[in-house]
Amino acid sequence: MKPSLKDILIITAGVALALPGGFLLGLRGTALLMPALLVAMVAVGLLALADLRLRTDLKRVESFLKALVANQHPELLDLGPAWHGINKLLGSIKIYLKISRQSLEDRAELYDEMEQKLEENEQRLMDSETRLRQNEQKLQKSEYKVLEYTLALQHINLIQRKIQGTLSIGALLTEATQLLVFHLCAHRGMFLRLDHQNQCVQVMSPINCTYDETATLPVEALQLLLQNHGLDNPPPAETQEANIRILRLEGEASPFYGIRFISALLVPVWVDRDLWGVFCLFDKEERLNLVSGSQAFTPFSESDELILRNVVAFLQKDLRNAYLFEMATVDGLSQLYVRRYFENRLRDEIRRAKRHPTIFSLMMIDIDHFKPINDTYGHPVGDEVIRKVSDVLRNSLRQGVDLPARYGGEEMGVLLTNTPQQGAVLVAERIRRAISEMEFEEFRGTRPLPQVTVSIGVATFPEQGDEFKSLLEAADQALYRAKGSGRNQVCAASEILT
Repeated sequence: MKPSLKDILIITAGVALALPGGFLLGLRGTALLMPALLVAMVAVGLLALADLRLRTDLKRVESFLKALVANQHPELLDLGPAWHGINKLLGSIKIYLKISRQSLEDRAELYDEMEQKLEENEQRLMDSETRLRQNEQKLQKSEYKVLEYTLALQHINLIQRKIQGTLSIGALLTEATQLLVFHLCAHRGMFLRLDHQNQCVQVMSPINCTYDETATLPVEALQLLLQNHGLDNPPPAETQEANIRILRLEGEASPFYGIRFISALLVPVWVDRDLWGVFCLFDKEERLNLVSGSQAFTPFSESDELILRNVVAFLQKDLRNAYLFEMATVDGLSQLYVRRYFENRLRDEIRRAKRHPTIFSLMMIDIDHFKPINDTYGHPVGDEVIRKVSDVLRNSLRQGVDLPARYGGEEMGVLLTNTPQQGAVLVAERIRRAISEMEFEEFRGTRPLPQVTVSIGVATFPEQGDEFKSLLEAADQALYRAKGSGRNQVCAASEILT
């Protein structure tokens, strides 16, 4: 028997309605459930075409399915006994859809939570990487600081070893200035020594400055600068490096005594609460521009200040020791060594020359007609004569090698180490000529200027004497012969013996 159109539609609708149930019972999946519901809705429409009497109930079923699809949670239908199976199936679909949607929402919430935790972990990781980079930079800076301070300590040690044991104030200040300029890579530098008696500043060891070693400057500019920065009062009694005060100047303070600079370090030097002077360092050299050939400068660093503080701290102690040594061994008027120290050094030199056979020479110098100069011009002029003769004597000798001394009154002695007689006579002649050419401009206009000359006797160890007394007598006899031969001349002891 051939099926009618109605039978075909009913069969098709039944299959379509059975699909959602099949997915619920067998496949347990949700991906194909929604398409199955759409097919069921089509099946309901087909049933409505098959029997117009069922249209009302089918419309209700269709509305229920649409509400399920739209997630509106519709109430179950009451369609009578004929729809019992379909109604039960629709209830199962509703419950499963509710459970599935709740599961999806839970999974979405879980996913969002995991995503948030992942973002938090990622942020924490980025923060950790940032802190790690910062710590690495701090470590690099710390390593650089350690290296910088290690180098600074090496510089301090080298400077201290070079000036350690020096008992000459002038040599200490000159050597310290040169070493600080070198080790701190300063472009310019000098030490300004305060002369409280004459109210001026003496320039010592100028490096790349427009002043020479004998320049004197007005003291007011330095005093005003120290007062403006609160450095005109002595620091605490302790000479630790922490109490060494450093004045850092920038370019706006330029020029200073005519010196223009970009940056500068000034350090007052105090000895027994007396201001002796100021170290001045200008413009730290950075590098040479190979293209333009110009010099680049950079500000002085903290390690530079560390070096400066430590050097000045132990230098102040050395200067005090040198001052005490000079008070005991240096004549106040001539600034030459006193007779006692000179004779002790002469005895030491004789002993050394005997142990290690060497030669040296001794000069005895006497200012000609000194008593008439005193009687004619007065003792102030006589003192000035002694000072000027002493200056010529010091400037004509090897610093730190030869030993000049004021032997008594207007008589002076010089110990020339490692110098044979011929060389000693040449040195003596140079001294004699320089003294005879001296001028006393400060006394011009008041009276005729004094003419100052000297007589010099020279004796050499061991030819003219191998003991203290014999060598000194040989030099004295040579001096007496120079004076007896008309003065203003040099006489060697060998000439007397021949």
